[in-house]
Amino acid sequence: MVRQIEGDFVAAVLRSGKVVLLRSLTSTTTLYFRVTPKAVLWSTNFMDLVDDPISDLDFGKLAYVAWGGNRIPYSGIETVSQDEVVTLSAGKISRMQFDDYITPVHNKRHMPLPEWGEMARELLLAAVAKRAKRFKTIGLLLSGGIDSGAIARCLVDAGAQVQCYHWASPSYPPADESPYVRKVSTMLDIPVTTIDIGSDRLSSSSFLSAEWRFAVPYNHSLYRWWKETISLAQGEIDCLMSGRFGGSFHLGVGIRPPTSIGLSEAAKYIWNSLSLPVPTKQLLIHLIPALAKTGFFQKFLPAYDPEEPLLNLNREEAVTIEDTAAVDGRQVHHFTDQAKRAVIIPLGQGFEDSLQTLALNINDLHPADLVHTSPYLDRDLRSFVRSIPNAYRCYPYGGQVIDKPVLRQAFMDLLPAEVIRHNFTQFYAGIRYQYCLNNRRFLKEFFAPDSYLVQYDVIDSDRFSQVLSDQRKLQECSGTIFINFMAELWLRTLASKKEGKSC
Repeated sequence: MVRQIEGDFVAAVLRSGKVVLLRSLTSTTTLYFRVTPKAVLWSTNFMDLVDDPISDLDFGKLAYVAWGGNRIPYSGIETVSQDEVVTLSAGKISRMQFDDYITPVHNKRHMPLPEWGEMARELLLAAVAKRAKRFKTIGLLLSGGIDSGAIARCLVDAGAQVQCYHWASPSYPPADESPYVRKVSTMLDIPVTTIDIGSDRLSSSSFLSAEWRFAVPYNHSLYRWWKETISLAQGEIDCLMSGRFGGSFHLGVGIRPPTSIGLSEAAKYIWNSLSLPVPTKQLLIHLIPALAKTGFFQKFLPAYDPEEPLLNLNREEAVTIEDTAAVDGRQVHHFTDQAKRAVIIPLGQGFEDSLQTLALNINDLHPADLVHTSPYLDRDLRSFVRSIPNAYRCYPYGGQVIDKPVLRQAFMDLLPAEVIRHNFTQFYAGIRYQYCLNNRRFLKEFFAPDSYLVQYDVIDSDRFSQVLSDQRKLQECSGTIFINFMAELWLRTLASKKEGKSC
């Protein structure tokens, strides 16, 4: 039955003493549930399932959230994933992924890559065309990568009316993909509205503001960019697409992006990503050891992994190594300081992806009159992707690991060559670092001793001050600072509501 259901939805079905909760593959609405001795409760807002938002807080889970973890800061509340069926019966919970109902298509494994690419293009075009028939004007969040570029090509080929939106950071080149977007826009003749997220705005309240109020505890700067995009898009478009889930073309192979920018990664970045003459690149690579000693790469190629802890938990029940050991595949580091046990999860592999997923799944980002979807969730396309051999999910080339070769092959002559070859992740961490560097006084005042995270022993204020005074530590911990900022704003939102203040 589940295989026959189409559309973007969450649902609850009551039958023979069972409660079945399901969330469609394309749904952007999160479904939460809680099992009590007397009832099963569910809602699209987990706060509806909480008796007292402040006194019921689980401090261990709150600390986990402050690290960027995808966990609800209350005990007993669970979620239904975007491709999941949850059955609750007689106090037992069983889960089944929608993928369990999607079987791979039976292709001949010896097909050459061009044939795989042709099939991928046909299926993606069909998925896009199906959505283009439903909506008059379609918006597309266009980056400089192959995922959104392929959708743009299919929208044009399907005859859709398209309006693109692009997050640009021209003042911070490592995170800026505007040159690729301009090439796609020119080749396909589609309009693009640019939203500047760069460092020229890093001193303004539009990037971070203590006055914001959030309905959820986990977030980061992407939330604000999405809010601005939605504000611009409302009234212009009926549906907003993005390249989310395009990574399914390489999932299962275990591609690991570098968790920090070391010397070898710096060399790869210079050689593969900078638009410089070859002799200049060779000279820069030769000078890498000397440049590293000057802090050049710490400034321009900031790392993700914080080595200095911001968290100082002194509650025995707060967090255990076992609780966090398998989180997002990241390694857990722990240390002891003055008999206070603390645990920190580095913001390493998958940090950007996991936070984007959290931000994009926030329900209040999606107005009722604006559908947000991704054609990569189409059932036929997912069935095809599951049949791709591992050899065609990624391959080494020129000192790099090229991901999604099938998707790149599919649009080889239909998108600019620069986009087909584009193979690195934007360094959004650098934007956050620049903000923290420019606004250290504000951050110190924000996390004053009377802030909630300090009072709850999630942040050690003395250690936080040390981080702010050391540029290297600040660079390494900027991602953690942003996550803590959003968690603190959420706690202030709860306090404001309890006091009856307007939020």
